Amino acid sequence: MRTSTLIASGGAEDLSALLAAETAAVAIVVQGHGFSVLREAVRQLVRAERRVIVEARDFFDGWLIDPEHALEVVLTAAEAGAETVLLHDTAGALWPDQVGEIIASVAETGVPLGFGCPEDGGSAAKQLFAADAGAGLVQGSYAVVRGGLDRADSPSVHSAETGIAPVPCPRLEQSMSAQTAIGGVR
Repeated sequence: MRTSTLIASGGAEDLSALLAAETAAVAIVVQGHGFSVLREAVRQLVRAERRVIVEARDFFDGWLIDPEHALEVVLTAAEAGAETVLLHDTAGALWPDQVGEIIASVAETGVPLGFGCPEDGGSAAKQLFAADAGAGLVQGSYAVVRGGLDRADSPSVHSAETGIAPVPCPRLEQSMSAQTAIGGVR
């Protein structure tokens, strides 16, 4: 808990509540808001000296329909001052390698990226592909710290219950060393 960061989370319409929460970091959920609303919300939070993570819900569905528009969301958030743009696979319909390919394409912009997905059978694999492709923040299943960040393990399926050992992941440690908070407390 010494390295955890409490994160207030809400949409652009919750801006007053996000500011009133007085947390050091804020996750602003973007889902169907216009670029000007996103830009202004991020700018206000940054002016209030908050670390801002933009959580782009339905990002991958949007990417499959219109990659240029989806990329504009990422660039708008970054230009407004967001520290990280978390690309969320809300529907959970993509294969892990597809997630990795898309994140690798978006990572070429240089914008610090994160990845989130629902807790389903493929979430750990998607998170590993996302981290390998350039996501520095992974939300959903959390990395387990046991003398160092070296394993990925879903909180809903513990190795003691299943008899399956967590997956060794030294690459995850490298990708996430710059981030001290993984996921967020809501």
